Amino acid sequence: MTLFLKKWQRYFALEFFKTFSFVLLIIFLLYTLIDFSSRKASFQSHGMHFSVADIAIYYVLSFFKEIGVLLPFSALISTLRTVSSLSKNRELIALLAGGISLQQLMRPFLMIGIFLSLLLTLNQEFFYPRAVKELRLIEAKKKLVSKKRKEPAGAVKSVQLQDGSTLLYSSFDPEEGSLGDVYWIRSIDDIYRIQTLKMRGSVISGLQVEHFVRKEGKLLLSSQEREEKFASMEIPDNFILDTFIEKEELPLSDLLSVAPSPFQCTSDKECALMTTLLHRLILPWIALFAVLAPLPFLIRHTRSQPMFLLFGFSIFFLVFTFLLFEAASILGRRQALTPVEAIVVPFGILLSLILYRHFSLR
Repeated sequence: MTLFLKKWQRYFALEFFKTFSFVLLIIFLLYTLIDFSSRKASFQSHGMHFSVADIAIYYVLSFFKEIGVLLPFSALISTLRTVSSLSKNRELIALLAGGISLQQLMRPFLMIGIFLSLLLTLNQEFFYPRAVKELRLIEAKKKLVSKKRKEPAGAVKSVQLQDGSTLLYSSFDPEEGSLGDVYWIRSIDDIYRIQTLKMRGSVISGLQVEHFVRKEGKLLLSSQEREEKFASMEIPDNFILDTFIEKEELPLSDLLSVAPSPFQCTSDKECALMTTLLHRLILPWIALFAVLAPLPFLIRHTRSQPMFLLFGFSIFFLVFTFLLFEAASILGRRQALTPVEAIVVPFGILLSLILYRHFSLR
């Protein structure tokens, strides 16, 4: 962003990013302190202990998970501080007197907003999904080691397979992609008991397999294998995706490949998937809103600029925007509105208003 052709544009960008780096660091440190304080007692009460290295890794991952919220607030505060400082020091007036229009003066901030939004989009594709997955695995491992938050005995889940048989299981290992304590009920007379069912790859296999068959009214052990492949087991398409994997753990490209048409959602799962995709696509552009929205009010030429009100209303606008899209995503997932109506329409309206206000500057 420092490669602007003109010196004053480089100066604007440098002033912005100096403030931005400081504010982002402070906000993240506050987030870390508050989050750690609130979680520490809960972790200790459940027998979960983290080393210093675990805590460092946890909050580095949390940075990529929460940057979608932290960055827009940092950008908003940096914009308010930078432009108000330029206005207070009469630097904007000097440039206007030199024949530069307001729209040209604000162009560096438009480029900064687009740049930050693209960074957040890249984060949604590469870093955010990995961070969400790793954070979930860290917490799952600690819960397993603590032996304090295991599911109660008998907590069994089931899934109906495509051939009409039923699969019962008590646990899922996200790292191995396997089910634990499995019963495959092909019929009332044909049942498999499997210690571990591996579903990674094209072939489904089981470890410590016992096959029970009903003979003369009694269910008897027919065979016992250390490992057995189940070529006839028809696991539903996207079974792991729909059942175990959070949609936030998928990159945007993977979501695009499995999502239905936004205008053809016929089930709760399809609408939830499409809403999640649209929600994650538009959230990075809130950074652009945060940079552009306060600009028309900051460059007003008045003797007494109500900076406290500007800060207050700007932060309120940003909080309102996040809450608006969270509420919209709930409406989309529950099919109260289509994903396009819930997510794209309000985003388009806000973007149009902000861009119109920006490009109408003279």
